[in-house]
Amino acid sequence: MAKLTALSNMGKASIANSGASELSVMVPIDTINLKDEFKNLFPLNGNMVDTITENILSDTYDKSQPIHVWKEGMVLVDGHHRLAAAKKAGLKEIPVFYHYFKDLEEALAYAIKLQTDRRNLSDGELLKILQTLDQIKQAGRIALDSNEKASGKSAEITAKKIGVSRSKVEKVRTIQNKASEEIKKAVEDGEMSINAAYNAVQNTSKENEVSIIVESYTCELEVSKKQVKRLEAFFKKENIKYFLVKKL
Repeated sequence: MAKLTALSNMGKASIANSGASELSVMVPIDTINLKDEFKNLFPLNGNMVDTITENILSDTYDKSQPIHVWKEGMVLVDGHHRLAAAKKAGLKEIPVFYHYFKDLEEALAYAIKLQTDRRNLSDGELLKILQTLDQIKQAGRIALDSNEKASGKSAEITAKKIGVSRSKVEKVRTIQNKASEEIKKAVEDGEMSINAAYNAVQNTSKENEVSIIVESYTCELEVSKKQVKRLEAFFKKENIKYFLVKKL
């Protein structure tokens, strides 16, 4: 098999900007930067880091598994476990795929796609992903165009990005907005499913519902026939029960 090497400048120039990558190159570990949006997307699993570290120490780093770095800013997009293990094993360099993204939204979408292509996301990971995407959107760093907002397609768009159903996105957002911190933590820790958490929130909401009873009210008004018609139209529009009695 031919050895993979870095592309020439001409070869680099021919790569499309959106998510494109070069062939892997060896890069000093201390030049790679971590960014919270990516680091918190899929939190480190200590056991997995230890396993990869042991494999590196007993053999070597598997160069068929480069990490993925956003060239602008040298930001790690995917491969946090591999990078942590390489550092723990005392490596100074690591194989890297460089990528070029137009913005943070595209880079995050690529990171999520890499994970979903490898495996099914847990409910805890899904909750974390949506929290990250929604926080960035609220900060104005990821914006949907006006047509998408007007048609209320936010959940549908997000669902397509992360490869789940629209209803699941809506359930997660209900959990984010209405669930207690205990329920959210239980989902993140894998102790409660999204469906169970959603049902718990819905049941709590029903228990907290308050019935409002409006007492009947009687008043005397001297009004013209035209004003009576206006009053009747208003009551019907507002779904208010009424009785008009003509005074003799």
